[in-house]
Amino acid sequence: MPAERSVPLCPTAIIISKPKRIQWCLEEAWDIASYLGAEVHSTPYDGVFYLAAGIGIRREELLNAIRTYKFSFASRLVIVNTCISLENKDSNAVITEFSEYIEKLSESIPTPVRLISSLRGKSKQFLNDSLINNILLKNNIKIHRKSGYAIDVEGLDDFISISWGKIMSCGYRCILIGI
Repeated sequence: MPAERSVPLCPTAIIISKPKRIQWCLEEAWDIASYLGAEVHSTPYDGVFYLAAGIGIRREELLNAIRTYKFSFASRLVIVNTCISLENKDSNAVITEFSEYIEKLSESIPTPVRLISSLRGKSKQFLNDSLINNILLKNNIKIHRKSGYAIDVEGLDDFISISWGKIMSCGYRCILIGI
């Protein structure tokens, strides 16, 4: 297991393992990372890893690499669109920044979308599922469980990532949120 490190301001992707498959999922993540010249880091949360790729890696490159590899031990892979730093911010500042991003996003995302939200640690102090739901609805983004598109909100201690895109398969019982 790699040493825990403070999470960068915005990782390239977040990988969530299936229950009791953490080490195997980590090995699969390393395979993708070595192919891309990226690094995999663990977080303080069991089964949650992030991929830190170099500046030269484009989202399309990452998406293609992940789509060609079939994950057996990951439950979800999320290619990160943007992040909101939680450092030195109060709840109102984070909510405002989140709302502004969703407002911009509402102009280009097809609706309805599936909402996937996993807030962990300190991020729970800033957002919750009900608030996220209300912000999406206020911006005319309808939510439906069976939509082919998703908005994924992942919260870790230092940041909240927002991702959106088409829901694709990345292996058996593994979903990929990508472009």
